[in-house]
Amino acid sequence: MAKTQKVSTCLWFDKDAEEAAKLYTSLLPNSGIKSILHYGKGAPMPEGTVLTVDFTLAGTNFTALNGGPMFKHSEASSTMVLCDDQAEID
Repeated sequence: MAKTQKVSTCLWFDKDAEEAAKLYTSLLPNSGIKSILHYGKGAPMPEGTVLTVDFTLAGTNFTALNGGPMFKHSEASSTMVLCDDQAEID
């Protein structure tokens, strides 16, 4: 994701992150899917499964995460603070 926004919202899904992002972006102008990453070999989800979808809604960045069934889908969300490197995180 291009770092144009310091804080972004992450939405957790079991397996439907891409479908949700497609729906959300179809509803608002100035919206679209920016990138899709997939799980690799040996990951907790099957290889090739969508891991994250970075998208914009009306110009605001979001990430949808297919994290699996450990946490059930709810109205909760997470806030991500995007950093350039470990020093900034520390």
